[in-house]
Amino acid sequence: MVTRRLAGALLAVVVGVCVGEARGQCATAWLPGQGTAGTNGPVFASTMWDPDGAGPQPAKLVVAGGFTAAGNIGANRVAVREPASWSGWSTLGSGMDGGVLALTTWNGVLIAAGSFTTAGGTPANCIARWTGTAWAALGSGVCCGTSVTSIRTLAVLPSGELVAGGDFTIAGGVAVQKLARWNGTTWSPMGPVVGFFSSDVYGSVVLPNGDLVIAGSFSSVGGVAADNVSRWNGAAWSALGAGVNGTATKVAAMPNGNIVVGGYFSSAGGSAANARLALWNGTAWSSPGLPAPAWSNVSALHVTTAGDLVVGGDFTAVGGVPAANIVRRQNGIWSPLGSGTSSATHTIAELPNGDLAVGGAFSSAGGVYSSNLAIWSGTAWTPVGAGFNADVRALAALPNGDFVAGGDFTQTSSGAASFVALGSGGTWLPLSLGLGGNVQALAVMPDGDIVAGGDFGTAGALVVNRIARWDGGQWSALGGGCSFTVSALRALGNGDLLVGGYFTQAGGVTVNGLARWDGATWSAFGAGPGIGVRAIAILADGSIVVGGAANGPTFQPLVKRWSGTAWIPLGNVSGSVNTLAVRPNGDLIAGGSNLFPGSHVMTWSGTQWLPLGTGVDGLVHAMLTLPDGDVLATGEFTNGDGAPASRIARWDGISWAPVGAGLTGGSNTRGLALAQLAGGDIVAGGSFASAGGAGSSRVARLTPLCPASANAHGTGCVSSAGPMTLGSVALPFVGGTFRGAATGLPATSLAIAVFGFTAIATPLSSILPQGVPGCSLLASPDALLVDAPAAGAVSTLLGIPDSLALVGAQVFHQVAALELGPGSAIVAITSSNGLALTIGAF
Repeated sequence: MVTRRLAGALLAVVVGVCVGEARGQCATAWLPGQGTAGTNGPVFASTMWDPDGAGPQPAKLVVAGGFTAAGNIGANRVAVREPASWSGWSTLGSGMDGGVLALTTWNGVLIAAGSFTTAGGTPANCIARWTGTAWAALGSGVCCGTSVTSIRTLAVLPSGELVAGGDFTIAGGVAVQKLARWNGTTWSPMGPVVGFFSSDVYGSVVLPNGDLVIAGSFSSVGGVAADNVSRWNGAAWSALGAGVNGTATKVAAMPNGNIVVGGYFSSAGGSAANARLALWNGTAWSSPGLPAPAWSNVSALHVTTAGDLVVGGDFTAVGGVPAANIVRRQNGIWSPLGSGTSSATHTIAELPNGDLAVGGAFSSAGGVYSSNLAIWSGTAWTPVGAGFNADVRALAALPNGDFVAGGDFTQTSSGAASFVALGSGGTWLPLSLGLGGNVQALAVMPDGDIVAGGDFGTAGALVVNRIARWDGGQWSALGGGCSFTVSALRALGNGDLLVGGYFTQAGGVTVNGLARWDGATWSAFGAGPGIGVRAIAILADGSIVVGGAANGPTFQPLVKRWSGTAWIPLGNVSGSVNTLAVRPNGDLIAGGSNLFPGSHVMTWSGTQWLPLGTGVDGLVHAMLTLPDGDVLATGEFTNGDGAPASRIARWDGISWAPVGAGLTGGSNTRGLALAQLAGGDIVAGGSFASAGGAGSSRVARLTPLCPASANAHGTGCVSSAGPMTLGSVALPFVGGTFRGAATGLPATSLAIAVFGFTAIATPLSSILPQGVPGCSLLASPDALLVDAPAAGAVSTLLGIPDSLALVGAQVFHQVAALELGPGSAIVAITSSNGLALTIGAF
């Protein structure tokens, strides 16, 4: 095999010819919105938009607000999704540089307005239109003197003119005083300028007869007294009775011509309207709701195609009916929309099928995690985008780059998934009927099967007792299972499985915390470690180490090593051990709760436990060793070594460092699981709303900015055992070890691992007469290593020095087989495909 020492000598040549990169250039980055349900900031406006009118494209939902990510993409303040298939989010150019507060369509064109100064990188003072390929300004937009202000509402008159309202006084260089109209060429005021408004316009609606009603915070319009609500008939302004006594933020028109106003006021026309809603029937004001708390507010009104009124805002009840921030009035009766949203609702749009898309500043709808955007079907809430409705507690990577998640959830954005789901290509797939309770541990077996452990008794209709195996098509039990919770799993290379937890028996065998499953039977390790095992590690010498918590009233050391005959305590550890990691240099690291004063994470010196730096300031739930030997830790902490590090940090052997902006958001923010995918990316799971500042619902993905790769080049040929194939098992990162695997080698052969700096294509028959025609040498033979295959397969290793000067360097790799005949004579030489290895840094 290729040893690390030889690899260092081999790659030393590369160091002299590669250009080194700064550590910052080879940092890591959180992928935007991995697993996001909704957006990573508030949604203030929404509308349905059909880009091609009567053309074949379906109408799309457009949302806007203060976000920078929607779903799994970056989206600056505006994003689009197709409701027919919910196939994913898309952007409109590069979006806006400031908040978007209003949306509408004008002659089929999408209009966005708010407090931005540029749209798609083009100057556009507070308002812009989408041309189909780019954003364009409407003249010079609106402004107040020399400073840009905001547009809060948009409406389209029967004449085809676009009306904008807000807190501006100039539009297109013309004095307009908080309200202006655009005819496609120029901006102009509506009515007389002098004394037009004393304050701002927040809402507007066009009535069936073409009149315009505006709502806001003002006492007069065009010289006519009008308390916060006024009407324009095309020629003059008029008041709606005595108006309302506080700010009116929204206005809507009912099918019968009645006008509904919502906002933050307590009376309308002199009558009480404490529910923040008032109705104008053409002659008088009334309140359609009963008193609500003084702090409540209405910030969204929508009249459905069926004529119902839907009200959103910040309230707990309307009309005496408990309703969390959203409520519907049908035939004079108020009813809640399920359990509503967790915080304020700002906008409501009706989808073609009658469902309602609801946006705001909330983290869940109907108890299901959905960041700022959710769909009400008439009976239930569903999130928009990927994500889970409860915590992710365990993760495991599959060889093909997919991964599996387990935890407390029963729903993903892709549908129902009972406590376990497969992540593949951005979609979450259930594993049959799933499991009957939460999953706390996952492992992938050498044959690719998935084992789940936790606190469940069934897999579908099958009794499994807290542990089950998925073979890609169905679940199966592992004998009689375990007597109590399974919280740790570790697959061994020979196909055996180590299982840890709070159980005392496995398959009827007394095990006291740790058991081995060999595919047919359970066995114990002596009398067992006697603790609730939460973590399992394998040391360089093959020793098994477990960590956990006391299982019962008797004190037990919380980290123990199996000597082969007995359990040996490693020091005395207080608190609980949740996770263990082993670095390539042999260091054993434990993370958990109160393991070392003020630290929660420490390392074993061989005689005692020592802190890692000054540690982290909160619980550690999971750790992962990176290719270069650094360790990632995630949990409930907010700093490492005294510097900010939100729920995830990296230990380089000397100090802790943050991982971007970390994991944030959610009601109980914490990282619970880590796994490294086949392509090198890291997946984090837990209870959080965003990662690196981008929305991510309980699952996030971290990628290296200097990725490693192992791409096939050339083709292999056929030996007497079949086609020879070479693939990668672990990618070539600096400080790590590339691992390859070749198959199809003859049983009586020698494998030659070839590593070189140049890709070639030399027929083997031109090198030695035993070379089989059609077989070629694909890598310059700068290093040749010989090994004996086992069962027609061989593993190859290439140690990569921990030097950033190697980033981007290429090494070519291939395996050749010398087939041996009588007397060990070479009778044939065949070869695999080649691999072009590009060295990366994590």
